[in-house]
Amino acid sequence: MRARFAMATLLLTVMPAKLPAAETGPVRGSVAAAYPLLAQSALGVARLEDLPAGIILQATDLTLSDKDLEAEIAKAPATMQGQLRQNAMYLVEQVATRSLVLSAAKAWAARQSAKPAQSDTALIQAYLKNLAAGVNVSEAEVRAFYEANKGLVGGLPLDQVKSEIRSYLTEQKQQAVVRQSMSQLVQQAKPAMDRAWAEKHYQAAIDNPVDKARLSGKPTLVDFGASGCGPCDMMAPILESLRREYEGKANVVFVQVREQPVLASRYGITSIPVQVFFDREGKEVFRHVGFFPEADLKAKLAQAGAR
Repeated sequence: MRARFAMATLLLTVMPAKLPAAETGPVRGSVAAAYPLLAQSALGVARLEDLPAGIILQATDLTLSDKDLEAEIAKAPATMQGQLRQNAMYLVEQVATRSLVLSAAKAWAARQSAKPAQSDTALIQAYLKNLAAGVNVSEAEVRAFYEANKGLVGGLPLDQVKSEIRSYLTEQKQQAVVRQSMSQLVQQAKPAMDRAWAEKHYQAAIDNPVDKARLSGKPTLVDFGASGCGPCDMMAPILESLRREYEGKANVVFVQVREQPVLASRYGITSIPVQVFFDREGKEVFRHVGFFPEADLKAKLAQAGAR
């Protein structure tokens, strides 16, 4: 149904990038309010404050400094370090969230009757698995997905793809449960981010084709993919045709995920190809996984405001 790619990220990503929208909108004075392009960030709830020199982030039982961040970047392959510095706000989110999750995982493990010795990564994985335990997908949900996405499965009979659809939907539900739990965990930590540091690194973070397109005032289609991926290669000529047809009316952007893994990770890309649509205000309005026919792409661009 979809192709996966290996993303060489520095840290175990413990929270998917796409978070549920807050019912009341971003809090005044928060990262999300000041920087709407990062509103889906786990640290969107962080307050912007003037922190002591050299301190990037403070939260309950957590302080992150410039030196701490540089030490994390130094652990990454040399080819990744430039991307991580450009996306330092995202890296701070990953480091901080991992620290908060590890604390929660240790508290959870302490409450268990059996406490086998294990690495921090294994402990986090066990904790997240426990959070998502009990998620079920009904036959009705499988059938509904199949009926709405027959093109995605190549028109194969339901019986032939039922297992794969169930696995996909289960994964989506599990991620939703984890996202909600992690969002609550971050909010409880009451994080604060240094105001000057955030402004500087936000400007660096949006210096990429995706965010520039979102700031252009035009609807945008972003396709995340990679050469050599069958569905991605099928999308390539369609995207080029759309780029010519919508010139001046909408942006059509392709992101090569193997060359820009941090940007892809920022946008929660774990499978390819993925098409993400943004309206004129840069707000995400739809995303799709897998090959997407040209007629469907045009329909979604129209819904995003392309004329």
